[in-house]
Amino acid sequence: MNASAPRAAIVELALCIGSLLGASTIAWTLLRLGVTPPFGSDSASLGLLLGPFITGAAAVIYVFAGRSIDELNQVARPSVLEPKPVHRTLGIVGLGIVAAIVGSFVLGQVMTLFGVPVEEQTAVLEMVENAKKSGHFEDLALLAVAATVLAPLTEEWLFRGLLFRRLQRDVGLAEAYVLSAVAFSAIHTNPTGIVIYVWLGIVFAATLQRTGRIWAAVLVHMGNNALALTALFFA
Repeated sequence: MNASAPRAAIVELALCIGSLLGASTIAWTLLRLGVTPPFGSDSASLGLLLGPFITGAAAVIYVFAGRSIDELNQVARPSVLEPKPVHRTLGIVGLGIVAAIVGSFVLGQVMTLFGVPVEEQTAVLEMVENAKKSGHFEDLALLAVAATVLAPLTEEWLFRGLLFRRLQRDVGLAEAYVLSAVAFSAIHTNPTGIVIYVWLGIVFAATLQRTGRIWAAVLVHMGNNALALTALFFA
């Protein structure tokens, strides 16, 4: 790590956090003005949509803020990795999903042995249980869309497409893996799951790094979330 790397890491993390705060302010302002989606206007549904909206809006803010910083410092944008062939990419996606699921399971078992069992977010558990008891699956369907489509798209754009790649350029590959994964874990606000979210962040970043394709990381993220949600429903 060169002498300027710590400063660069702080700048990138500050840009990411600042973008999330700015996006949160936009979301809060829209809600205060009564602007809600045409569907899912109840509090539970809004909660599901709010996270991906904030993450996606933060990514947009980060794009423009990052470009401004780069122009000010006369730094070239992060280089685009050479994409691997599609058939090889799909193979890596499959391995990534296996690594995400198996690694999460092993880490969960280890944490349980140490007396710190991993717990799913309360809101998600309540939504799944309510759907199973009532037989009404509207909120569960919205959860599935948010967890398996919207969250992977927006989170991979922000944390791998932007933060990881910029940290790799300015700080180094190993540091980019660790810092982007920790930031990814922090936004989930689930203390018992922090280690697992860090692991997932590393797996998603490795998928991008090994394929050169952001959509590959998105697919691994989608596959992991879909399998986790399915297991939760049938548990």
